[in-house]
Amino acid sequence: MAKATELTRQMLAYSGRGSFVVRLQDLNTVIREMTDLLRASISKKIRLEMELGEGLPPLEADAAQVQQVVLNLVTNASDAIGSGEGTIHMATRALDMDAGELRGLLPDATLPPGRYLELEVSDTGCGIPAELRARIFDPFFTTKHTGHGLGLAAMLGILRGHQGGLRLESEVGRGTTYHLYLPAASGQVESREEREATRTLPEGSLVLLVDDEPAVRETAAEALRAMKLQVLEAQDGQEAVERFQAEADRIALVVMDLTMPRMNGREAFLAIHARRPELPVLLCSGFDSGDCAQDVLGEGRAHFLQKPYTLKELRRAMAEALGS
Repeated sequence: MAKATELTRQMLAYSGRGSFVVRLQDLNTVIREMTDLLRASISKKIRLEMELGEGLPPLEADAAQVQQVVLNLVTNASDAIGSGEGTIHMATRALDMDAGELRGLLPDATLPPGRYLELEVSDTGCGIPAELRARIFDPFFTTKHTGHGLGLAAMLGILRGHQGGLRLESEVGRGTTYHLYLPAASGQVESREEREATRTLPEGSLVLLVDDEPAVRETAAEALRAMKLQVLEAQDGQEAVERFQAEADRIALVVMDLTMPRMNGREAFLAIHARRPELPVLLCSGFDSGDCAQDVLGEGRAHFLQKPYTLKELRRAMAEALGS
């Protein structure tokens, strides 16, 4: 199940239509938070160096997606170095880029001149032959004995979704360098303590859980109860509305599938929203949010959660909904 979930997520990322939770981020913090994971993902013979620029502007991004990009690049660099000794160097900096400097970036897109954050990842590995450089970003293309070939393709989709781009430099026998560019933003990055202070439900809070698949509903209910929350279950939109009307003043959060019989999640959301527009609602689907919920995600405190989801992703989505 975990492998299928990751494959689905990477295919959505490649298309640029994955589910992003975008807010102001400190790029250096996003990288520092995964340092232990990066070191555990590479050979002990490989030295991981970080040169993170100071005073960088924030960027508007999904931290988990950015971390996926970084992990893909670092593990690929490790594979390129192989079983011997080598170095992976990571650097961040802010740049003012003109149209000429932005021309020719991947994926094929015209990015506006302006201020960008650069993430540079270089290695002392085997390098990429010229005849393969144009193919490494193709979905399902891989030179590895294991893997599905979606890592770099998904990375392009994530950059596309963040209005960013990349430039690749490589020389056989000397190594490879990826230059990633993401548009800089303005504003103040919220600290983790500030986010968490306002994004938890008190113990015993009532959550309305709606899904027509019993196995999915049972798993999600167990996860919510493990958070010491009460759960009110419904198997379709019609039952959800009926149970909501009976407990409208007590319900603190709704977690609801979008595709259900009798009354779908969109219709049930509109009925619930009409009664309590301030109530946070997580709308869930295996489809992309733009395909099934874009018209309601701007209403009130509706948020989207891509299915299938992990416990960590459910907690994160709940925090986003409660903090909106």
